[in-house]
Amino acid sequence: MYTYKSQSKKQANFLISIAVIDTLKVCVPPRKQSEFVENAISRALRKEQFALALNESRGSWLAKDHPRKTADYIRSLRNSKRA
Repeated sequence: MYTYKSQSKKQANFLISIAVIDTLKVCVPPRKQSEFVENAISRALRKEQFALALNESRGSWLAKDHPRKTADYIRSLRNSKRA
């Protein structure tokens, strides 16, 4: 996993549709646009990383490998004396 809270910055060039740029300029003050775009990219990358991790871990805990059935586990929680 990558972390995105770095103090050093590097300029990057992207092609973005005119409509998106126009909306960005209307909605976000000029001195905040880079930060806004960085935050949006960071959120999207965290979602992608989560999806990749979820996909990679798929099937790692199969029901047949688990000694307890889900229904039995839920039933034991419901019957628990804990409040």
